[in-house]
Amino acid sequence: MAAEVAVAGREALLAAAAGIARGDRKNLLFGASGERLVGEDVAGHLEAALALMESRGWPHPTIYDALEESALDGAGDWDSRCAARDVMELLIRAQSGASYADYEAWNLRRGRRFEDVAALMLLAAAFARRYVGRGV
Repeated sequence: MAAEVAVAGREALLAAAAGIARGDRKNLLFGASGERLVGEDVAGHLEAALALMESRGWPHPTIYDALEESALDGAGDWDSRCAARDVMELLIRAQSGASYADYEAWNLRRGRRFEDVAALMLLAAAFARRYVGRGV
């Protein structure tokens, strides 16, 4: 994804993902707990998970593992983890044109590079800061 997302394309991809969220009626206002989501919390969770992956070496831990472990370390919770998943999957769909995407399957796809994973997670953090908890 890193090679595919130039600075000029970043805004278009964020807008496309927001459009998909609107079409799916995924407002990203509330977490699985029923509590209001905070975009900065979701972004911080993604960035903490990425830092863990950078320090340990990818693909182990995977995005899933890194989100779980960083939540246990206090960087997030179940709500921020679920919102991070939703945001990454929206971005993958926006980039690929797919009607469905699973972020972990995307992460583990043969040939995936860490640069792609890091770019997705950073873009997801930017999306979270812009839209999560505010609606799309």
